[in-house]
Amino acid sequence: MRNFLRAILLLILLWGAGFRAQEPETRQIMIAWDASFSMENRVLDNDFKFLDNYFKRNPDISVNLLIFGETIREDLEYKISMGVWEPVKNKLLEVVYDGATDLNSIEPFISLKHTELLLFTEGAQNFGPEIPTYGIKTLLVNSNPFKDQMELNAVLVKNKARLFDYGRPQFTTGTAGNNLKIEKPEAASGNQKDSLSAGINLKEVIVAGDKPEEPGEMVDVGNGPVEKDRLGIATQSIGDEEITPIQTNVAQSVQNRFSGVQLGSGQDLSKVTMRTNTSMQLNNYGLIVIDGVPQQQSNSAGGPQANFGFVDPENVADITVLKGMAATTRFGTAGANGVILITTKSSRPAVATQKPVDRALLKDNIYTGNLSAVSSRALPDYILELKKVNDPVTAYNHYLEQRINYIASPEYFIEVFNHFKPLDDVLAYRILSNIAELYSKNIPVLRILAYTYEMQGQVAGSLKINRQILSLDENSAQAKLDMALSFEDAGKYPRAYEILSELVANNTPRITDYSVLQKTASNSLRNVIQTEGVNLDVSSADQQYLNTIRYDARIVVMWSKSNAQFDLKIINPDKRFFKWEHSQFSDGKRYESDIRNDANTEEFHLIDAQKGDWYIKATNLNTYAVVEPVYLKCVVYYNFGMPNQRKEVTALELSADPSKETLFRIAL
Repeated sequence: MRNFLRAILLLILLWGAGFRAQEPETRQIMIAWDASFSMENRVLDNDFKFLDNYFKRNPDISVNLLIFGETIREDLEYKISMGVWEPVKNKLLEVVYDGATDLNSIEPFISLKHTELLLFTEGAQNFGPEIPTYGIKTLLVNSNPFKDQMELNAVLVKNKARLFDYGRPQFTTGTAGNNLKIEKPEAASGNQKDSLSAGINLKEVIVAGDKPEEPGEMVDVGNGPVEKDRLGIATQSIGDEEITPIQTNVAQSVQNRFSGVQLGSGQDLSKVTMRTNTSMQLNNYGLIVIDGVPQQQSNSAGGPQANFGFVDPENVADITVLKGMAATTRFGTAGANGVILITTKSSRPAVATQKPVDRALLKDNIYTGNLSAVSSRALPDYILELKKVNDPVTAYNHYLEQRINYIASPEYFIEVFNHFKPLDDVLAYRILSNIAELYSKNIPVLRILAYTYEMQGQVAGSLKINRQILSLDENSAQAKLDMALSFEDAGKYPRAYEILSELVANNTPRITDYSVLQKTASNSLRNVIQTEGVNLDVSSADQQYLNTIRYDARIVVMWSKSNAQFDLKIINPDKRFFKWEHSQFSDGKRYESDIRNDANTEEFHLIDAQKGDWYIKATNLNTYAVVEPVYLKCVVYYNFGMPNQRKEVTALELSADPSKETLFRIAL
């Protein structure tokens, strides 16, 4: 009997132990607390009332607290027992509100152990356009009276969330600081352009009607221009817009520009070959024809050699290559090895509507200004104030007090970022991200932010901002190009290849004309193919983009606003320069096209360039006040097309004072 009782007691003990082992673990939730600048306007009492009620219903629970803005700032764990959540409350009372909002930063921290997400935000997603899907039950809580209702709705729909909205409705979008509502500085928001003169705003007007048939692309084959589609032969041509004015020898305009065309040693145009050197005795060199007149032909088998150093690249209107039967038919046996047709501008009659030529030759200009890279510009007062404080934490607190006076100035956040960068990298980038928070719909200012991230090597940041810009204006030619280049920098080569192919094709019906960016898109496509071609399907690519083009330096200059007016002086080590101008006066047709298509890029090439320091001086030509600053970005691809190619990015503000210049240095 005693043994029986012992057995019963043992079973009871084992059963109790098993019951305790199967008790459910404490449920875990995530609280994601938006600490961006705009959330400084939240009504904490309303948020805390919600949490009071929540923990009364869930008195024993585990909490994962994420404090986030442009990134995750803190990831903390708390155990709530008997509804006492003061430790969480005290932490939330300490939160500093600064920087942008990235709702996507939360997603990687959600795990299977989380049963519920409590997301405290006003909804604004301004650090990239994508609305995330969290994958768990989501309660969306807002106490900010200046909420973004559209963004809130997007989060609700995407996550099938439940909204607890304690913010009073507002009919104006704004951002606040120090518990005061402040209108976002959106005076030139979206893709709006400044007026060309005071009191005049330009609006695009599209008139529909019968469009007269325009002639197709014309090709000069030595006896006058012929429409390319009616020629019946394959040709390759480049125009004067593809002939870099820095070039001093026409051979430099031909080298690496045509498939299968090779120049002789020392880039000798007279020794050009377009077919294999099949003969030991007969001539293998091609024929050069200038303005329809065949020139003296060098002979690969020996004899007198021609010289084409007299041809000024600045005077070249276009260059066309004829090969095979096309060349033989027109020029007989002399053209059997191929023909290079050069048409000069001086041979053509003046046309009133022709694009004006405003390129100065290096040999005609000597720069006499100051090439010192050291800026003599006085530091702003707010930076001088911050410099008086040695401790980064104290300096940051001082910034939090002074920023309320400068939220309408994107330059302020860039200057303060530069000040904090060597002191505290995390704080610096938080401060910089305020531009995305305050100018979330302003494309020119967002472009400045993207330039800054790229200059700092922050590929992820520039990619997010360029996505944001493209989502704001999907018809912007520049936004397409910037997106492609960001994908290339991020190693997403298939996406870059896809967009660049669309830009160079320019054959899909659309509002935007991409041809204005053809030069840069073409060379960027070549670069992507050369970098990652083995892993891309390039079967449909035009042969010209598969050919390697090499430059000592490929210089791409971009500007943040399409209606910016300025000139560029590219100065060689001997202080000789040429000038390129972007204004309504120098080339009104190009200027209007840039504004219409939102295209802000020009490209230059250095070929067989003199070694030493080259400079680009930019001078502001605007004669009217602009709403926000204009920045220039200079991207230099050193040794372009070669194994040792490298890229350097510099972004600087275009001085608002026309008497002052912005300086970029290129070291060859």
